[in-house]
Amino acid sequence: MRVCAAFIARFGGKADAVQLLQEWVQEIGSEAGLTPSNTSLSTGSIGAPESTLELEVRFDSLADLEGFWSAIPQQQHKAWGQRMQQYIVHGSPQWHVYRCLPAFPDGTPAASGSAAALGGRSSSSQPRGRPAAAASRNSGSSAASSSSGSLVLPSDDELSKYAEAADGAAPLPSTKQQTASGLSIVSGDEEAQTVLDWKGEPMQVRPGDRLPGVKFL
Repeated sequence: MRVCAAFIARFGGKADAVQLLQEWVQEIGSEAGLTPSNTSLSTGSIGAPESTLELEVRFDSLADLEGFWSAIPQQQHKAWGQRMQQYIVHGSPQWHVYRCLPAFPDGTPAASGSAAALGGRSSSSQPRGRPAAAASRNSGSSAASSSSGSLVLPSDDELSKYAEAADGAAPLPSTKQQTASGLSIVSGDEEAQTVLDWKGEPMQVRPGDRLPGVKFL
């Protein structure tokens, strides 16, 4: 268990209170069983009043705590208290007893394996907002993102406005120019012709049709 004796130092008397508390530990508390291994002093720093002083001692049981209190030299403690009272707020000394619980009930921390799993998952995961299926489908496309922006490809709904399915239709002679986006531009006065869209599927275009392009944002 953990036992804390808390004090509130008066304004301007904190340094003297700390010195007297250290004196009590070394000259009085040591006779009752306090050692450097089971005793510590602390003061408020962040999120706690700076005037707070705490003497913390660890005991194995309440019986050990009772034995410690009984072993304190009473005459020396009383004389020390008369010197200490001018540096602390009246009525502020309090004893706090905490029962310690195990942080790892099994006695073996398993954080190393979890940390490694999290690290591996974060390094191999797909970029947020891009499903794995879309990434696989677009990897074979001739369209690629540039350093100046993000590639935006036309949706299937947009393509359906300009194309009609061609079942086994043979391509007609035409004058075509292949663009970097994978789309074919048809020129001339020919009738409807069959070309491949950006996904490699056949589509029909006619003179005057507007073909969807690739935009960079």
